[in-house]
Amino acid sequence: MPATVTQSRPNAWPRASILNLGMLLPTSVSTARQHTAAMLSKWDLAHLTENAQIVVSELVTNALLHGAGPATVRLRANRESLLIEVWDALAAPPEPRQHVADADGGRGLEIVSALSDSWGYYSREDGKVVWALTGSRIATGG
Repeated sequence: MPATVTQSRPNAWPRASILNLGMLLPTSVSTARQHTAAMLSKWDLAHLTENAQIVVSELVTNALLHGAGPATVRLRANRESLLIEVWDALAAPPEPRQHVADADGGRGLEIVSALSDSWGYYSREDGKVVWALTGSRIATGG
């Protein structure tokens, strides 16, 4: 993960929330969406809610479909940006898939890319974290 996103100044992300989803169930996606909306409202970042909920949905769905075991959602924010991180126990990196135009699935990372300023992943001993940064385009006018 780029140092500018997660390892910048210690106070770069003064707001943080962790949602441990445990073993993933189909309801985990809606739980993560609701948690995201609640935290963004609390942090006065409600204007980011729609895109953030979609990104969280896609990342948690990918963990549900391709991950192994439990998952955790971590949200970190400053006054204008939101960093979404989803950990799962599968070490394999996320792989954007080719899909036909009318396919039922396979667009998750494409959607994350379209709705985020940037996204990526990093490996950990216990799996991987897929992250997406959103909101900084609004703040910078980009």
